[in-house]
Amino acid sequence: MAYNGWIDYPQAAAIILGENIGTTITAYLASLTANTAAKRAARAHFIFNIVGVIWMLILFYPFISLVDHLMPGLPGSSDDLPNHLALFHTLFDLVKISLLIAFVPKIASLVEWMVKERPERKLSHFKYLDTASWGSGELNFSEAQQAIRKLGELNKSMFDQFLYIYSKPHQDLSKKVEQLRAMEAESNAVTTELFEFMTHCASDQLSDETRREATQYLRVVAELEAVCDCCNRLTNRAAERYKENQFVTQEIEDDILEFGESIQRFIDLYLSRLESKVAPSDIEMAFDLEKQIDENRIALRKRAVNRMINHDSGIYAELIYIEIINTFERIANHSRNILQSLPHE
Repeated sequence: MAYNGWIDYPQAAAIILGENIGTTITAYLASLTANTAAKRAARAHFIFNIVGVIWMLILFYPFISLVDHLMPGLPGSSDDLPNHLALFHTLFDLVKISLLIAFVPKIASLVEWMVKERPERKLSHFKYLDTASWGSGELNFSEAQQAIRKLGELNKSMFDQFLYIYSKPHQDLSKKVEQLRAMEAESNAVTTELFEFMTHCASDQLSDETRREATQYLRVVAELEAVCDCCNRLTNRAAERYKENQFVTQEIEDDILEFGESIQRFIDLYLSRLESKVAPSDIEMAFDLEKQIDENRIALRKRAVNRMINHDSGIYAELIYIEIINTFERIANHSRNILQSLPHE
């Protein structure tokens, strides 16, 4: 507009300042549905730019004179005007950063006070943006893979926390149980979004290989969600055990915790392959782990049945115990399916 003579040089410089404020509004709106870190970053951006514009308004005309002194040519000339505006914008940003860099810790403390940390861990929803351009399918698919990785990490976190709850049978860990249930609900939402997103990816311009991988990852997402469901079932059994005061001996409890370590190894195995190709040795290891887990489940279940027959422990407590080891075996099956569904070397 200034180049065409519709506005003068000072008005164009003022628009540059207004643009700095406009970008903060865009960032703020984008952060409304994002996580805590994104909200804090948007507010820090807002404070940084607003303070920078305020001091510039006070020194606006002297600053313009300084730019005119440094940049040769007439600012009113259409040939020289772009150079003057470019220098104005550059100097404004440099001075703003130089003045405010020392106050970054204070700004960080302020935005932390403005946006409190959420009490429980949540996995941010993964959104497919309607503004994604046609032909960006490969990039979209890469983003989807990162979200699948986060869903896998949620598997590990939920199972590890179940084992922690189970290892503290006489402690009231109801708050942690509620957090795990919230994580399971979050996994359902993320799974739904991932299915929708992967469908969009498949409809974009993808190579044949990437389209095949997208189809494979749809199965992976379903299996990862099934593991989350199993972890939620385990958490409910642990909570039921505490609420109903149904316990087996410490030796038997230790069998569960030792069994759980095998499941952790299986989860770690597929988690390490969510962003890389599965090797034949991985599949071999998966079958070995699954066989070991199945044999362990059969042995532990047989002991539990014998204890019930001999009245060595309470039937209710043993039934909870049996359901837990059966759920472990289901997680192993889902883990094998994940490794088989992932792209292979």
